[in-house]
Amino acid sequence: MKKTALAIVTALTISSFWSCTSKQEKMENRMKAFISTYEIKAIPLYKASALASWSANISGTNEDFSKSEKASFEYAKIYTDSKGFAELKEIKESKAMQDPILVRQMDLLYNGYLGGQVDTTLIAEQIKMETELSKKYANFRVTLNGKQISDNVVEEILRSSTNSAELQTVWTGAKEIGPVVADDIIKLVRQRNKIAQKIGFSNFHEMSLKLSGQDPAEVTKIFDELDSLTKNNFAQLKGEIDVYFAKRFKIAVSDLRPWHYQNRYFQ
Repeated sequence: MKKTALAIVTALTISSFWSCTSKQEKMENRMKAFISTYEIKAIPLYKASALASWSANISGTNEDFSKSEKASFEYAKIYTDSKGFAELKEIKESKAMQDPILVRQMDLLYNGYLGGQVDTTLIAEQIKMETELSKKYANFRVTLNGKQISDNVVEEILRSSTNSAELQTVWTGAKEIGPVVADDIIKLVRQRNKIAQKIGFSNFHEMSLKLSGQDPAEVTKIFDELDSLTKNNFAQLKGEIDVYFAKRFKIAVSDLRPWHYQNRYFQ
């Protein structure tokens, strides 16, 4: 009787082991097949999108930005595939895979597809807004002495000039992009938040962090700690920098302004 019971337990253990192994192998094979299919679709579309964006930002033409918008949407549509997302969800929820690389790939793809599970019209609207903003930034130029100057010239003047009046003109001129894009940025923020909320997140910021594998609270904690650890040293170094620039421009430290710090962003 004892031998029979032992045989039964042994058989059940072996059966359970092979069942788990079979499920693991099945899910890992499904994941590998998904990745292969994904790469065939995604690689050429991503390349086309990147090249189109590059060309648009170089030329600044409406035609190139239109191509960029279309290419970006074609790539983004990959992640709106509900069947693909369902496949990834089933594999993920099975918790059967053991290969750490496949698990990591699955998590990245799952998060990517999760971010696309909304009406494609909303995605298209967001991409159009982003493209229009990029076009405005790409075509904006600072005006100095009645002539438009390139970004490279702006940076060179801010870096090398010691003429405070010229620096102020160039620096404040660079800020004139603000009114040009302000309304569009607000609309884009609302659109992104709308999409994030439809997917189940509080806002786009939270969605972006979580879908990239980060905890918003932990990120905030890290930056708070960084500020705490560096603020005194930064203040000391900033004081030394202020003394240097005051001498450079032959002005009092109290008269230093953002345009004296050699870049457009007061960094």
